[in-house]
Amino acid sequence: MENDYYYKQMIQLNELMNESNNKKTSFFQHILLVSSSILGIILSLHTVNSQYLYIRLIFIISAFLLLIGTLCMALVLYDFSHLQERARQSFHKSIEDALKNDKKVQPVFVKNKKRTSICEIIAYSSLTTALCLLVLYNILISF
Repeated sequence: MENDYYYKQMIQLNELMNESNNKKTSFFQHILLVSSSILGIILSLHTVNSQYLYIRLIFIISAFLLLIGTLCMALVLYDFSHLQERARQSFHKSIEDALKNDKKVQPVFVKNKKRTSICEIIAYSSLTTALCLLVLYNILISF
């Protein structure tokens, strides 16, 4: 009786984790789409009309940060898209171990890679900084 309760809770936890991962993947896809579109637009429409070096440096730094943020977001999205495959492989190994040792299958939890966490932080910070620098760039070229 108690095992049925825990089994149902594990199924519910699995469903919640899948839903959470799907929402995160969708969020990262949208951020990647927007950031790559903005990068393409600002690079193709940029004209060198500023005579001040600091204004050009602000544009170059913001474009570079936007590029870094886009690349890191692509890595994060790649890692999140392969998270379920890693969970499947880990579960398969857990089943094999349970069969070899003649015991129950243990629950399997898969963490994000360290690279994913680092790239996620870099992507958020560089995209936010690039946005602020682009706003500053637009303010400076308007004067």
